[in-house]
Amino acid sequence: MVGVLLMALDAAAGPFAPHRWQQRVVVLHDAGRGADWVDAQIDALRAVRPENVERDIVVWVCRDGGCAVDDEAGLKGTGMRLDPRSVASALRVTAPSIYLIGKDGSVKLHRTDRVDPAELHRRIDAMPMRQSEMKAQHGG
Repeated sequence: MVGVLLMALDAAAGPFAPHRWQQRVVVLHDAGRGADWVDAQIDALRAVRPENVERDIVVWVCRDGGCAVDDEAGLKGTGMRLDPRSVASALRVTAPSIYLIGKDGSVKLHRTDRVDPAELHRRIDAMPMRQSEMKAQHGG
């Protein structure tokens, strides 16, 4: 039973498995079509980078040219790049989308339009693992 659960989490984490239990991942994927809201979403995430870093968020941007970490929007990347087709397959991308992947590797949010960064932060702050992190930071 535990093995089945771990396999399901690995499938959800897919190419982002190296971040598992370390960082939360936000993926912006343009599905090979481009979308104005994706650029606006990147700008919105860059504007709250300190809050993203505090929540251990890595922001991946996937376009035809590849997938790479946006160092201006969250935690800095390692220079790793991914094939947008493999990411699209793992996440079942059918339209320009934003995903929030938790530290456990599961998809916590999927939308096909812009998400207010404050909503992402609220969702993360409500997660049990984040609650534990905040208690540990404040000595509680």
